[in-house]
Amino acid sequence: SRPRRSGAMRVYSTPLATTYHANPVSCASCCSLLYAAALLFVPWTLAFAVGGFWAKESFVRERPLVRFTHEVLVEGFGATSSERFGWSTSGDLNAALGDAFRSCELRTWSDDFNRDGSPEALHFKLSVPLASPTGNGAPLAIHSFSILVGLEAVYSNEAHSPLSVTGVAFAQASSPLAGARWSQRGDLLLDASAPLEAYTDAPRPACDTPFSLLQQPVGEDGLAQTAHDVLARYAACNDTIRLVPHAPLWTPGAADSFEAELTVAVPSANVFYRPSVAELLKLAWVQYLALFFPCYWLLSGLLHACVRYGVITTRSHHPIKGKSF
Repeated sequence: SRPRRSGAMRVYSTPLATTYHANPVSCASCCSLLYAAALLFVPWTLAFAVGGFWAKESFVRERPLVRFTHEVLVEGFGATSSERFGWSTSGDLNAALGDAFRSCELRTWSDDFNRDGSPEALHFKLSVPLASPTGNGAPLAIHSFSILVGLEAVYSNEAHSPLSVTGVAFAQASSPLAGARWSQRGDLLLDASAPLEAYTDAPRPACDTPFSLLQQPVGEDGLAQTAHDVLARYAACNDTIRLVPHAPLWTPGAADSFEAELTVAVPSANVFYRPSVAELLKLAWVQYLALFFPCYWLLSGLLHACVRYGVITTRSHHPIKGKSF
């Protein structure tokens, strides 16, 4: 007859385990301690040797908040270096230009398509009259043109400490043919001397001394500041913003005025920063665990083989058979 099956439901079970014992001062005990030490340090050593265990820097995609500081400096040259003109938003600099001053008309606007308060692009359109200021001389023929625009960029992502950069967007173009129109587009990018500080640290200044485009409109010699002078001061800053220009469009011809249009695009870009201690530990812990389990399976298998097959001397305690040596 068939045995009667019990109607009870199995809810939990544990396997029978054979335990192995050894004296505190024995080869088996030393092997057990070496196993524990290896399980602790081998994953850490491997993670450190592979590289990237302690992340020195990280990055985040960010588009800064860019504002126009209402500072502009324009320079242009004709066929010879003596045929020079200039204009700026500083009255002192314009007065120092003397006969080289040309009254220009500037229009600015910005594009904020997603209405988040951070513009995607800033536009500058400048009109330079070419007629002689006295009305007697020949109109000016522009062969070289440069413009400097003062901007303020604020990087305020939560991953790093905020950074405010007051900088300059510089663009220029020249041609052997006299121009009637110039169009230029470029991307505004951050040029940092070192990764930004962690969000737990205090923000650092972009320049050791405050900088602005028309901070010194007139030099100590009484001459108007030039684009070369401004860029030389700007190069001393630690963190700067720079305009990466696209291919310009120079339209030659003769007209009553020279039309210049500059578009400063503000794209999202990688901003590098030093991770905080909490972020370092989080990344390191993940790498440690990724190597811990393979090392655990390998070392546990090695220890099991040494004990099970008698490579090291132990006393086995079977739950049914009893002790064996």
